[in-house]
Amino acid sequence: MKIILDGKEFAYNPEIEKTIAAKLKNENLVIHSIKAGGVDLINATLEEALSKPVPGRIISIETRPAEDLLWESMKDAREYLPRLKEGILKLRESFLEGNNDSFKRMVEAALEGLEWLGLTFQAFISQKHPAHAERVFTMEYSRLAFALKELEAGLQAGKMESVCDIFENDIVSFLDKMFPLAEEMLGMKKP
Repeated sequence: MKIILDGKEFAYNPEIEKTIAAKLKNENLVIHSIKAGGVDLINATLEEALSKPVPGRIISIETRPAEDLLWESMKDAREYLPRLKEGILKLRESFLEGNNDSFKRMVEAALEGLEWLGLTFQAFISQKHPAHAERVFTMEYSRLAFALKELEAGLQAGKMESVCDIFENDIVSFLDKMFPLAEEMLGMKKP
């Protein structure tokens, strides 16, 4: 089995995964794609791609700078914030229509979106260290965490009107504060 990392060929050995991981870490790179025999291994990890060596197989790994991924993710977050807000503002309508399955899916999607946003902001802030952004995000994220606990209690108690209120007031407020923060961070100079 051959491994091609950004155009450079490596022979398979049992330690190759560690060698590649160390190279990625040292050069601050992330995996952009992994292909086996030209077929994209979507969402595959390095470990999965290299776990079963097959004679004659070619594993192609393309990387990109982690820095680029951070900026791209923050741009995606800025574009996603208004769409998430729009979806949240439709929750009550879905609940009042009595479509419980749709309502539950919307709640799950909103919570997943909030989790992704939180991770994106945290990753960007941890790498870029904008002090003002870190203070604002930390304060607002702690408020969000409290609102999410109330939301969870409302969901468990079956108080869907209360759940809608929390989404419309507390969570929309969080999103409204994150949009200008995303704008501010994207306005930073990219090295």
